[in-house]
Amino acid sequence: MKKIILGTANLNRNYGLLKNNINIENFRQCLKILKKNNQKFIESSTEYKNSLKTLSKFNLKNFNLIIKFNYKKNYNINFFNKLKTDLKIQKFYCLMLHNPDLIYKNKRKIQYFLDDLRKNKICKKIGISLYNFNSLKRLNDFYDFDIVQLPTNIFDQRILRIKNENIFKNKIIQARSIFLQGIILKKYHKFSNNKNFKKFNNWTERNKYYPLFECINYIKQIKKINHIVLGANSIEQLNQILNAFKKRKVLRNYKNFNLENEKIINPSKW
Repeated sequence: MKKIILGTANLNRNYGLLKNNINIENFRQCLKILKKNNQKFIESSTEYKNSLKTLSKFNLKNFNLIIKFNYKKNYNINFFNKLKTDLKIQKFYCLMLHNPDLIYKNKRKIQYFLDDLRKNKICKKIGISLYNFNSLKRLNDFYDFDIVQLPTNIFDQRILRIKNENIFKNKIIQARSIFLQGIILKKYHKFSNNKNFKKFNNWTERNKYYPLFECINYIKQIKKINHIVLGANSIEQLNQILNAFKKRKVLRNYKNFNLENEKIINPSKW
């Protein structure tokens, strides 16, 4: 069964095109809901400084914490040990390199650094989060990552076109951006006039389908995906996500909604 990872990019701060935000008290309730539903994964980033500071206010000892980071010279074992202390946890579930296109400039240093994280048992897993699917093979050669995180949603179907399944062998695969920062759930947004978005909106309205369920159902059909990273703006929305997640998978064909335009499917280009 696929596991949900609750992202914190919107924790006590505006995030993304829609300025999504969840306050501290609502997030506290969301943690209780996750625990009740046996969903114990939380994701944050060293780039979300306010969110990390806010996270330290919660009791996270029963959660698996994933921290993304862009490699910097001052990142060392002491840095992540201090972060563990601040968050009051014994070990990170995963430390995940972000923006891998930059790592080749410091290839040897980063390899040694990741080895040190393993040796010092700072985390259980080492991961990589990427935008560019073309770099998958190169990243496999660069380091033996335990977890690979990829953007995947109804409009971004690049994961289905990967022919070499050995790339994913013995790895945990995480899907992120399944709601494309929430715009798939909105009728009107920056890309509303795109023909694929129009097609999707007309399809869901005509058949009385719920966009949120369709986003999750699409991911559930992809067997290689183990974890789903997503955000919630409220307690109500998290409950809707969990309810949709519990529903039986429905076999549907989403191929007609596939988009190739990276200016739309890649939020970093917005």
